[in-house]
Amino acid sequence: MEFVLSIVIATIFIFLALLHFFWLLGGHWGMAVAVPTDLNGRRIFNPTRVGTLLVAIGLLIFAFVMEFVLNGNLKA
Repeated sequence: MEFVLSIVIATIFIFLALLHFFWLLGGHWGMAVAVPTDLNGRRIFNPTRVGTLLVAIGLLIFAFVMEFVLNGNLKA
């Protein structure tokens, strides 16, 4: 059961990392609901390219840890 759960969680992290890479390359899908806005629809937070890249890399690291380190496939 833990193995299946770790695969599901790693897959979610990989999907989120790919979404951040998509945004990094100029994609706009999902951006309207991911970036907070005020009551007038103006963005409260404008993510930078470097920040988006760091989040994408971090999510890939989390996926790697979930899949390989916690399952015992790689000795930490």
